[in-house]
Amino acid sequence: MEGERRERVDASAGGVVRFAPLVINRTQRRLTVTVVDEADSVDCGCSLEPGDSLRLGYYPLGGRSLVRVTDPTGRIARYPAMLAARDSVTGAMRIPVEPADLVVMEPKRSAPTAKEPKPGSPSPRPAPKSAEQSNPLGRILPVH
Repeated sequence: MEGERRERVDASAGGVVRFAPLVINRTQRRLTVTVVDEADSVDCGCSLEPGDSLRLGYYPLGGRSLVRVTDPTGRIARYPAMLAARDSVTGAMRIPVEPADLVVMEPKRSAPTAKEPKPGSPSPRPAPKSAEQSNPLGRILPVH
């Protein structure tokens, strides 16, 4: 094919709003990048060297869409797509990653368990039941 071909990019074609992240590594460490959307997460399978930038393509934009970057020490930064400035026509979204953005993620803690009473201590008493069940919406929503 010879000559010049021009196409118009519309990140909202077909009724689906899309975003196109451009990640800029302003740290002194290599980064890996993952795009998370409503249905899936896509690891780019690449390394973004310090000072480099990377266009990641087009992804559906939703409430849980984000770009996650990780450095070799395990520090992570998350950039929610809904909060970032986005070009309404092209979907382009610049994401400059600064060193201060990367944090150590603490492991999730399990729910606390009920403590066993000490031997010889009184056992807890259940709360007294009221004669009538409280229902501020009783006129609207019946309680059975």
